[in-house]
Parts: sequence; C-alpha cells; structure tokens
Amino acid sequence: MLENLKVNIVLGFISFLFTYLFSIFNNTWQTTLYRAAAGFILFFFLGFVFHIVMKQMAGKSHPAHKDISVEEVEVKQKVEKNTAEVEEMTDTAGFQTVSLHSLHNQEDGEKR
Repeated sequence: MLENLKVNIVLGFISFLFTYLFSIFNNTWQTTLYRAAAGFILFFFLGFVFHIVMKQMAGKSHPAHKDISVEEVEVKQKVEKNTAEVEEMTDTAGFQTVSLHSLHNQEDGEKR
C-alpha cells in the first residue's frame, strides 16, 4: 500500500508541475496554483482508481504473493496424488465397451 501511495504522489506531483508550467503564462499565480493543486488531487485519486481496476482485472490475489499454510500444501498434494491415481486407473485396459442392445437383453433389433 505504501508503494501505491508513493506512485500516486509522484503522479500527482508530475500533474501539478505540468499544470503549473502550462498555466503560469496565461493566468495569475493564484489561478495557476489553484489549477495545479486541482490537477494534483485529480491525478492522485485517479491513481487509486487505476490500481483498483488493475487488481480487479488481474484477479483477487496473485498466487506468488499469497501466503500458503502447511495444511493447504498438504491438501494440494493429496489432491494431486488422488488425481494421478484416478488417471492411472482410467488408463488401464480393463475397460470394455458394451452395446446398448446387450445391456437391455435385446438381440439384433428385436424389441420386447
């Protein structure tokens, strides 16, 4: 959050500086200072909005920044192990197809 605040202050200061420099030649110093301060405030808060939007687009939490507990790691390992076992069981040649007619005790098109 502190880094976010620093970025917003720098963004606001740059806005203040440019607004002041472009406005001083055409306005009084009071008007120029007022407009530069308004530019600082506007860009300072727009920086927060930008960060919020970017977080929403990137997802709620980034996996690299998330603290994972030991229990979560153990659960994840168990799930991966079970998934591997299920995949191994389905890859075996023990599964054979059965036609629907033989399933319902029907022979070659006869209906009961």
